Amino acid sequence: MKKISLYALLLLVMILPMMASAQVKEGEKLMSLGNNNSLSIELPKVKTDFAEKIWKNFVKPLKGKYSRDKKNNEYFLDNALIPGIGAGNTVDLHTNFLQMGENTICTVWFNLGGAYVSSAQFKEQYTEAEKLVLKYAIETAAEQTKIQLADQQEELKKQEKQLKKLEEKNADHKKDIENWKAKIKQAESDIEVNIKNQGEQKTKIGDQRKLIDEIQKKLDSLK
Repeated sequence: MKKISLYALLLLVMILPMMASAQVKEGEKLMSLGNNNSLSIELPKVKTDFAEKIWKNFVKPLKGKYSRDKKNNEYFLDNALIPGIGAGNTVDLHTNFLQMGENTICTVWFNLGGAYVSSAQFKEQYTEAEKLVLKYAIETAAEQTKIQLADQQEELKKQEKQLKKLEEKNADHKKDIENWKAKIKQAESDIEVNIKNQGEQKTKIGDQRKLIDEIQKKLDSLK
């Protein structure tokens, strides 16, 4: 049995709650070609530009020609190859991304050439389309988690760097204390020597005064 890496485990922990709550919703929605059946999913805490970027990479393996319809705020994948949906024919995908607060609503229309995939009319194709949309949602969550993980790793590096600075500062403080202790010890020794020197100097001063007094007496006796 292969061991799950900490990275993979973290991804699972963060993605599973999203997977559990993820739900593809079916319904007719207005798009560039009118009101047609669609599949929508809500992407928690995802910005539209990020969702669009992941979608563009996600549909690359489907081979179709990818373009953006700015006028209708749609992304168009022309002649995509999705065996489970096209059954040998190509499929056109129209996709729209709508920001709703912190979340993004991704809506996909699967055009089979005038007819749009629905659970009522195309049951098997709908199941495959639903799987594809869910897979995209999971991949979006995974990519976002990778970014979050990278951000947290970068934050950890900053925290570790800050700790190293604090440890170095602590070592400097300890070194300062040791230096101060050595200086205090030297100063205490210097004080003892100074006191001894003061005593010797006081004795010399006393002797000098006595000598001056004797000379002064001799001077006075000569008057």
